[in-house]
Amino acid sequence: MSRRLFAAALLAASLGLAACSDSDGEPGAGAAGPPADATVDLKPTTFEPADVTVKVGETVAWKWGSGVQHDVEGDGFKSKIQSKGEFRHTFDEAGSFDYTCNVHPTTMNGTVTVEA
Repeated sequence: MSRRLFAAALLAASLGLAACSDSDGEPGAGAAGPPADATVDLKPTTFEPADVTVKVGETVAWKWGSGVQHDVEGDGFKSKIQSKGEFRHTFDEAGSFDYTCNVHPTTMNGTVTVEA
């Protein structure tokens, strides 16, 4: 196999693997998957909306779009610090889950309410 063909095959395989997991490491539910059940946009210093409600087994997506670095951290989930992209988490139990941006902890806080 030529080097060029091998490099193309390696790139294609890498892209295929990257599409099979989301940014919170759960396989098969990447950003290209079905729409999230709730979406939170990360603005320069706020979450919009900060508070969302979903049902057990549903997914929340946090989307970066402002170019400002943020992360999302709550009980049982944590994104990396990034300035673009998306982070998803599926909630498997009912309850109230507070989350924050550790880069802007005084202004960026929210709650995911998960109903049975």
